Order: sequence, then C-alpha cells, then structure tokens
Amino acid sequence: MRVISGSKRGKKLVEFAGGDIRPITDMAKSALFNIIFDSIADADFLDLYAGTGSVGIEAISRGANRCVFIDSSRESARIISKNLEITGFAPKAKVIIAECAKALEKLAGRFHYIFLDPPFFDEIDHDVFKIIERKNMLIAGGRLIIKHFEKVKPPDCFEKIKLCDTRRYGNSMLSFYSAAVETKSEEGEKI
Repeated sequence: MRVISGSKRGKKLVEFAGGDIRPITDMAKSALFNIIFDSIADADFLDLYAGTGSVGIEAISRGANRCVFIDSSRESARIISKNLEITGFAPKAKVIIAECAKALEKLAGRFHYIFLDPPFFDEIDHDVFKIIERKNMLIAGGRLIIKHFEKVKPPDCFEKIKLCDTRRYGNSMLSFYSAAVETKSEEGEKI
C-alpha cells in the first residue's frame, strides 16, 4: 500500500498484518481521487472507519488542508499514527479512537469531503448519516463517499444529502453523495 500521488507520491504505508482487513485498493483509491481531484486542494477531509488512514493521507498528499481520522480500533489508530509519522502529515491530522456515531456526536467542524469505509460485508449504519446531516457536517456542495460491498445497498438519500453517482471496482462500490447547495429566491428566502 502506498501514496499514489501528490507531495508524498510513492511513499510506502504501514498495513495490517493478516487478511481480515480489506483496505481500499490502489485502483479504487486512484479512481476516487481522479473524480474529486479538482476540488481537494485546501479541503477539510473526514475519514470514517479509517483503517490504515490511506484515503485521508492521500487527500493530504494531494493538497487537503487537514484530515480527521476516526476508527474504533486501537490497532488502526496505531497504524494511522505511524503512517502520519512516515509521511510527515501528523500536524495536519487528528486521530480519534471511538465508534463512528459516538465520535461524530462529539466532533465539531464541517468538512468538504467525508469518506466512509465501513467493515466490508456490514450494512451501512444509517445513524452515521443522520448525525452528519443533523449536525450539518458536510459543507454545501461537499461530497460524502461510501466504499461498500456490491451487495450492500447504500441509502438512497436523506433530507439534505442525495445519492448522485455509484461506481464499481471489482466487488467494491463507491457511492457518491452531495450536500444540497442552499440558494435564495428573489425574495431572499432559502429554497
């Protein structure tokens, strides 16, 4: 596993020992950043179920302002911290060890990108979506992206966050959502 592009291109990252964890493939990660490349510079990025942190680290390498990594595993937090040390990105990052829904309840701030990579065969936790939406954590025009198993159906939409695209990479899917952009009518009321 490595950083694909940006300031730390080619830098090797620490991986999990054993085969229980399924990190995002280089192909899917490359495709993800090819889709969002034009707006990653100076973005605030949230990496949920962060695993090794490779997606958030890729975002920083490509110019993101900062990344918050959340994972419930102490081993994941150790690996993320090691990868941040290897890349020199620790000053641009925060690592939180907690279950995602609980961490989101306590987390302040808004993000241009929120990436979720829940355990591969698990159903997607809709509570996480509800918290993100209720707390208005996704900046208007921002993107929420879920990596999931092809047989796991992602939510269609919520009040402010709408599914806009889905791409397949092997048996993995990337589902892209966008936050509605608030507009004002001629009378000045929000639509």
